[in-house]
Amino acid sequence: MKAAVYTKTKSGKLLEIKDVEQLVPKDHEVVIRVRAASVNPLDWRMKRRRPGADVAGEVVAVGERVTQFKSGDAVFGIGKGAFAEFACAPETGLVLKPDSVSFEPSGPPYFYLMRMEHLSYSRRASTTMKTAGPSMASAT
Repeated sequence: MKAAVYTKTKSGKLLEIKDVEQLVPKDHEVVIRVRAASVNPLDWRMKRRRPGADVAGEVVAVGERVTQFKSGDAVFGIGKGAFAEFACAPETGLVLKPDSVSFEPSGPPYFYLMRMEHLSYSRRASTTMKTAGPSMASAT
């Protein structure tokens, strides 16, 4: 399979597309055919040879102890080596992709989660302001 791989050079790391071995899932892992992946702040800090954490795609193989997913399931979440044709992820790092969501918006869970946290905070702040009234608003 093709995958983005870091190669060390005299001037630093070089990201290249190379042929690598097909993945075999460990007991609690899932192999995903990658449909979408995104770059996030974790990727540039990773020390792994194969970058990419945010992944979305279809399950193609599961480890012996995986109970939540089966081949063909559409999933998204956090995995390893997502900048490739296939990626591996722990069962606990994935969720089923809702049918109403396409693969493109489901690809970057990091930014999705940050946006949801911001919205959650905004709602809490709005509720606090409405409940506490103007005195609370002037105190903050």
